[in-house]
Amino acid sequence: SFVQWTALFALSCGVAIIQLVGSQPVPEKTGGNEMIGFCAVIAACFTSGFAGVYMEKQLKQTAVSLWIRNVQLAL
Repeated sequence: SFVQWTALFALSCGVAIIQLVGSQPVPEKTGGNEMIGFCAVIAACFTSGFAGVYMEKQLKQTAVSLWIRNVQLAL
């Protein structure tokens, strides 16, 4: 769905930005921006929670056997 793709894109951009910034030479004393890190962790928590709730909602809406549901969760 669009929301999942948007969340995946935002997560990928965040990781790429952190990796690019982290690849530059860092002086002895690092003074990373704690607010950006905190916001990134909060965003990751919310998207992870949303993904779990969405997955549960999708699985509960269908009336399939326990075996099929186990295969869905394994994938």
